[in-house]
Amino acid sequence: MKKIFFLLIGISFFTSCKNAETETQNEITTKTSTSPNLNCLSKLDLRYDELLPLDDVARILNMSPDEFKTKTIDRKDSYGEVYYSWESDRPSQPSPVSVHVMVPDNNFIGFSSLNAYDADLPKETFLERFDTAYKEMNEEEIAQMEARMEKHLENKTEEERETVKGFVGARKSSGFEKVDNLGDAAYWRFNTERGGEMVTLSGNETFTVYTKISHDAHENLELAKKLAHLIMDNCN
Repeated sequence: MKKIFFLLIGISFFTSCKNAETETQNEITTKTSTSPNLNCLSKLDLRYDELLPLDDVARILNMSPDEFKTKTIDRKDSYGEVYYSWESDRPSQPSPVSVHVMVPDNNFIGFSSLNAYDADLPKETFLERFDTAYKEMNEEEIAQMEARMEKHLENKTEEERETVKGFVGARKSSGFEKVDNLGDAAYWRFNTERGGEMVTLSGNETFTVYTKISHDAHENLELAKKLAHLIMDNCN
């Protein structure tokens, strides 16, 4: 699944670069980023719950650590995560598994998906690839992406083709909006059922923060910003 995801990102990236001037390998080498934050979060070798500690979360929310339930996947890669949840005053909602089963609509925040672009690439490339993955696409860009997809899927299995087509469909209607003045770049989307999701680029690394503390998109966004800053502050 992860391999297919990066294939899709590659398709989008090549589409966005169709009219860009081609750089030689020597030019790329001489423009390598020298940012002090390259691979910073990864180099710390910390678990997700250490990069976003419960005590700091409780302080931001003005709550006691005892009020939270913690769920973690204890891995130091993109598959690790930490979620903190607590009771809300909202009524129960249908389960994602079955509309006939009602489950508590708890508050939660989460942190996952720490990834890194190749540190040997120029900083401009980090930004371009990140923006290409999340920005709102116009009709011309969508058409170019679909054309590239067909070319790259010529020798793929039917299962891989269907999976990537599903990702392309989701990409066209991803609903992400750009967030200003956060990290090197950031994008956000919100749904009243699932809550908010914010992906942030810092140096050459990306990570995702999830929030659901109400049905108010702005309130969730402001909390997500605080949590992202808390994570990035590990590198300062």
